[in-house]
Amino acid sequence: MSQTVKSKETGSLESMFSCSESRILDHMITFRDFDYSISDISRSVDIGFKTTLGVVHKLQHQNILVLTR
Repeated sequence: MSQTVKSKETGSLESMFSCSESRILDHMITFRDFDYSISDISRSVDIGFKTTLGVVHKLQHQNILVLTR
């Protein structure tokens, strides 16, 4: 059974910058001890899969997120 963790509170980045990048970064910072697929991130932050995919690739290219598997 798969569990999806959703952050119910607005993170500190999202409270300052309301964009997809800040929502994803808030989620990744809050749950940094876990590995997530693009689908998991998309569901958790309630952003479309294609948008999440583009943002994650952008953040990887900028060396902000690192692929671990």
